[in-house]
Amino acid sequence: MLLVLAGCGTGIETTTKVTDKDVKKVEDYYSSISVQSSLKVAFDSVASWKQGKRFFVTNDRIGLVFENSDQYTPDQIHLAGSDLTYVGFETGSVLDNRAVVTLKFTDGVNEYRYCTNKEMGELSPSYQVPFLVDEDMVKSVAQQITGKTLYTRTRLWYDVKTQQMIDRRQYIAVKVDSVLPGDDALPLKVVFTTLDTHEQAMLRISCGTSVRSRDFDSMFSLKNPRDEFSEVTPENWLKITNGKVAEGMTKMECRLSKGSPKQIVRNPKHDGMGEYWYYDGGSFLHFEDGILKQYR
Repeated sequence: MLLVLAGCGTGIETTTKVTDKDVKKVEDYYSSISVQSSLKVAFDSVASWKQGKRFFVTNDRIGLVFENSDQYTPDQIHLAGSDLTYVGFETGSVLDNRAVVTLKFTDGVNEYRYCTNKEMGELSPSYQVPFLVDEDMVKSVAQQITGKTLYTRTRLWYDVKTQQMIDRRQYIAVKVDSVLPGDDALPLKVVFTTLDTHEQAMLRISCGTSVRSRDFDSMFSLKNPRDEFSEVTPENWLKITNGKVAEGMTKMECRLSKGSPKQIVRNPKHDGMGEYWYYDGGSFLHFEDGILKQYR
């Protein structure tokens, strides 16, 4: 009989040999390296914004969200990569007599107006204007982690020069060089240098409520994961940091290397337990009694 379980371990127990707890043990190994960071990402409420507050423009499409003006048309606005300065706000009534807030910015030449369609009390502390990154928030994060040693928790880095994603290493020590504005989905770029090979790269991370899977704690660890898994041999740890597996590795080691599978299929047999982990792209890991026997 085949028992199919989702990668998170949910399913119906049909035999005493196959339980949700068995799957959870593998997840617990991985979650043990998750250290709650002391990184604090604070946002100023719009009501407390001071004139002169600066914002980084992520995309030229910002022209589409500004109110029309005699000074420019949206297709003439090319502000990506530049800064805008906050110069205040106005409130005006609409058809339902609500005092909606219009935020005003300048690039030193033109004034740009963005209608929030909200009253001041409706603007949450984490409210963000489309295509703008709060530079005070970037500076706050930079002050907390620049110069510190962290440990990567993903192999998917970005090249600093080309901005393209590159496949490198996980669970290795890096020193943070700087924190820069990113884009709308991932507003922070953490630039770092590896301590062993002195390669410079960066990770894009989210903040606040955006893209939880790419937040600081998902991308970095404050403690060396190697210390948590001293039982792993140096040879296998090298494979893990490069996202590789080999026959004879344990489920714990494979989980560290490849991450959580999309699906787990278990096949209890008279002489032991067979188990398959399936990943995107058609790759799989085949275990027998917890030891990797085959992979693709």
